[in-house]
Amino acid sequence: MNFKTKIQTYWELTKPDITFLILISTFLGYFLGIQFIGGNIFGNLFVLIHLMIGSILSSSGVAILNEYIERDQDAIMNRTRKRPLPSGRISPMSALILGITVSAMGVLELALLVNLYSGILSFFTIVFYLFVYTPMKQKSPWNTLIGAIPGALPPVGGWLAATGSITNQALTVFCILFFWQIPHFFSIAWLYKTDYKKAGFKMFMSDTNDQ
Repeated sequence: MNFKTKIQTYWELTKPDITFLILISTFLGYFLGIQFIGGNIFGNLFVLIHLMIGSILSSSGVAILNEYIERDQDAIMNRTRKRPLPSGRISPMSALILGITVSAMGVLELALLVNLYSGILSFFTIVFYLFVYTPMKQKSPWNTLIGAIPGALPPVGGWLAATGSITNQALTVFCILFFWQIPHFFSIAWLYKTDYKKAGFKMFMSDTNDQ
């Protein structure tokens, strides 16, 4: 594998499409927070830039570690078997080291260069996603609701970066994004229910459940 191909493969491992969506929701939270306190969206470019960088690193890191944890399941499903890990283009150890490093960099970026609360929220999101939501996917179909929690936290992180506190308005934004994800996740589960069944993922739309 030449250098360019290797870079492209590692880039693919970070799930850039998902990271882009997270950046949008984080920026939205920051924008709303700035409006709430009556500030200028570009009044503190230092915080905004490091918020974006930290969010990119945190999102990329958790994506890599998620793929590391689920590499065996990904190898079973048609939709994921060509990913870098199940296809053998990247070794599990390389992915693990990269995922931990990038995740730690993201948390530190936010904690030290944005504010401590943003860093703590990022750390909580990573831990919750990897050690609560990810294993729950093979235990209970309620994983969809659990997974929507870390998915709705990015705008809260943006709000925290702008205001330094969580208000009722921030919780409202969280709830909107939380409930928006439910039909989205159910649609994916329905489209790929055969794949999920093969991999042992418990989904409401899968025939593995008799509920």
